Amino acid sequence: MAKISTPYVILRERRGADGTLTWRPRFEPSARERALGFRPRDLKHDDGRWFTISEAASWAAENAQAIRAARRQAEASRPAPARVRTVGDLVEAFQASDFFKGELRPHTQRGYKTAANAVRYRPQAREDRYAGKEREPEVMWGAPAHLVEPADMKAFADTMRKERGVAASRANMMMLSSAYAWGRTDPRWRLKVNPCLKLKLKKAVGRKVTWSPAVLKAMLAACAAPSLAFGEPEPEIADAVWTGLVTGANPVDVLSFQAGEWNGRCRFARSKTGARVSVKMDLMDAVLTAAKERREAAGWKAAELIIDHRTGRAFNEHTFRHRFAAVRALCVAGSEEHGLAPCPAAAAVRFQDLRDTHFTWSYASGNRLEEVARITGHKAGSVAQMAEDHYLDMDEAAADRAMDNFAAHLKTVMG
Repeated sequence: MAKISTPYVILRERRGADGTLTWRPRFEPSARERALGFRPRDLKHDDGRWFTISEAASWAAENAQAIRAARRQAEASRPAPARVRTVGDLVEAFQASDFFKGELRPHTQRGYKTAANAVRYRPQAREDRYAGKEREPEVMWGAPAHLVEPADMKAFADTMRKERGVAASRANMMMLSSAYAWGRTDPRWRLKVNPCLKLKLKKAVGRKVTWSPAVLKAMLAACAAPSLAFGEPEPEIADAVWTGLVTGANPVDVLSFQAGEWNGRCRFARSKTGARVSVKMDLMDAVLTAAKERREAAGWKAAELIIDHRTGRAFNEHTFRHRFAAVRALCVAGSEEHGLAPCPAAAAVRFQDLRDTHFTWSYASGNRLEEVARITGHKAGSVAQMAEDHYLDMDEAAADRAMDNFAAHLKTVMG
C-alpha cells in the first residue's frame, strides 16, 4: 500500500467490537499555524461521518496550500527589521549635523572629510586607482556603531598605522573620536561609550625644522626673480613668507588675513584653536605698504592681505602650495642670470615651518614660553609639551644660560 501524506492531520485508529478498523482523522496545527488563525478540528462530514483516509489526504493537501498562502501573506505584511546602524552611518550623520557645519572650523571640516574617506575605503595601489578598479571597503566602516569596543578600535588603529602611517592613523582616529563624542549626546544615537578614548596610540615624531637666516634671505630673494615654473616674480609669496614668520601663523591663517584689519596691530583668531591674538605689527609695515600699493595699482577689491596677482583674488591652498614650491625650486637651484646663489638647504623647508621658526626664534630671543604662546595662540596648558614635541630642538644657548644662572646661585649659597 502506497504511503499517504496527510500534513498536520493525525489518523487515529478505532477498532470496533466486531473487529472492524475505522479511522478518525484530526487536524492538529502547530503553534506557528495557530498564530496564523488555524484551529484544531475533527475531520467529519456534516452528517457526522468521519473522513475516509483518501478524503483526509485530499483535505490535508488543500489545507497545506492554505497554510503556505497564509505564511506568505504574513511575511509580506511583517515590518522589516530595524537596520543596524554602522560606524559609517555615524560618521555620515556627524558630517551632516548642525554641530559639524556650525561649530567646526572649515579647515577641521576638510580634514575630517578626508579622514572619513580613509576610514570608508582600504588603501588602493596606484595602478589599481589608474585602472579605475572599485575600492575595497574597510571592515570598520560597516561595523555596528554601538558594538565597537576599545579593543576593536585599537586593532583598527594599529592596522591603519601600518598601512597609512602614524600621522594619518591618528588623524583618522581623531575624526572617529569626534563622531562618537557627538553620537553620545545626540538624541538620535545615544551611544553609551566612545571606544576611541585612551587607546595609547603611537605618536608621530614631531617635525622640528626651522628656517635658517640664510634660507630666509635666499627665499625672499628668489621671490623677486622669475620662478622656473611660472617665469615671473612672486612678490605675494614673499609677503606670505614674511607674514608667516612675523605672526607665527599657519598657512590657513596667513592666506585668510584681512587687509583692513591691520591698524598698528594684528587682531585675529587662530583657525585651529580659536585662540584670539592681538599683537603690534611694526615688523609688518614694509609688507603692508607694498601690498597696499599693488592693490591700489591693480584695483583689487578682495579683502585678503595676500592676493594672487594673476587673478586679483585670494589664493586657494592648492595654488599657493604650488607657487611656493616653484620659488623654493628656484632658491635651491639658484640663477646666475639673476644673481641668485644656489641654496640647497632650502629644499628641506616648508611654509608651515615658519610657525616653528617664529616659536624657536622668539624663545631664543629671551621670551618665556607663555609669552611666545601669546602670539602663536597655543593654550597655556599645552605650550610646554608642544614646544618639546614640535618646536624647540636642542638649544645649547638656553642650556648655557640656565647653567650660568645655576652656577651663580650655587656660588652665592655656598659662599
